[in-house]
This record gives sequence, structure tokens and C-alpha cells, in this order.
Amino acid sequence: MRNLIYLTLVIYAFSSCDNSEAAQIENIMNGPNDNSIISSKLKAKDEILSYSVHCSGTCSSGQACALEGVLYIGGDGTEEEYVQCKCDNCVMHITYETGESPQTEEEKQQLIDNLNNKYLFLEELEEFVATYYSGIAYDITSIELQELGNTYILLYDIVTANNNVESVMYAYLNVDGPDEEKLEIDCTGGCSDPNALCRERYVITTGSVECTCEGSCKMTLTKLSKN
Repeated sequence: MRNLIYLTLVIYAFSSCDNSEAAQIENIMNGPNDNSIISSKLKAKDEILSYSVHCSGTCSSGQACALEGVLYIGGDGTEEEYVQCKCDNCVMHITYETGESPQTEEEKQQLIDNLNNKYLFLEELEEFVATYYSGIAYDITSIELQELGNTYILLYDIVTANNNVESVMYAYLNVDGPDEEKLEIDCTGGCSDPNALCRERYVITTGSVECTCEGSCKMTLTKLSKN
């Protein structure tokens, strides 16, 4: 979500959001004549789980209360990544798509663990910020998880140190399957409505990804390495 259009190293297509037309992933990647299985992966929802995570409170150090990603590499070379709030008085909150919150601390912890047990694309997020904002410091204001069978979507909202508000979406399709895919989805440009934001949205009912406004807001879909 930016007001300037950039080029990525691996761009599969651009899709306009004019007339609120959803951009089907199989059409973005392979064109309208290819009966791709990408969309069926996104719509393979044996059970839908959707919630967002954010932090609120005050840090005594003066830094903003926000989420931060932690990438830990052990002595044996194994990597572990997770997200946490930045300080002790900065508390993590979970909100379901319905607007409800977990009823118990146990339920809340299960949802936090469910998120942190996933591949979180933290290195890709760092590269995204480095590419478009010259590696400036940033905070993660929220993460939205949508989990659909063996596929999940992560929508990151961030704010940079110079107050640029940004979003980027990552999709992990058919996790651990023979045809798994990792995708980065970024909507960029302006909106006809000056009060709207050009950002990414996944539509559960149709299994499609779209940008959230009309105008010059366009989608860039990048296929990421499987490693």
C-alpha cells in the first residue's frame, strides 16, 4: 500500500481494482486460459479461522507499543521466528473477524501459539521494507491471520519511523504439499475516494484477493522462494 508504484524483482502481474473486480490468483499468475489450481487451494477451507493480533499499552523506554518480529538462529543453524509485544506493559490482544475476543486466557494463548507456530515471512517483510523504505525502522501495528485448511494468509500492517503507513500480504498455499507456494501480495497506487486506502484484502467467500479501492490502485503478486 503505497502512493508510488515500484517494480519488484519477480513480478507475475498487475491487476486493477476498478469496478471492484476481485483479482483471482490463478488469473494473475497464469492468465485466463490456464485452469490453475491456485484458486482452489485458497478456497479449500475445511474450517475457516480468522483473527487479528495487536498490542496496546505504554513502554517505559519511550518506544511505541507495537508487535515485533523475532528471528532466532540456534547454534545448530535451525531458525525459529515468532512475534511478541515490545515491552512488559505492552499487552497482546486477539480479535476474531466477528469482532469478538477469546473468552479465556487459555484460548488466547492457543491462538498466539497457532500464529507463532507458522512460517511468518519475517525475513521477507524485512526485505520488503528495505526495498521500498531503504531499511528504515518500522513497527508492526497488527497482523491478520486467515487460515483455510492447509493454506493461510497473513496481512501485516506496519508504520515506519517517518510515519509511512503500509500493508503487505503473504500467502502460504498448500503447506508442505508437493505444489506448495509462497506469495507476496502488495496493492499500490491511489484511490478515487481520497478517504480510502489502497491495501490488500482476501475475500473468504470467493477465494480471491483484491485491492480495496477503485482508481490507480493495482496489485503486484510476487512468487517467493520455497526455501
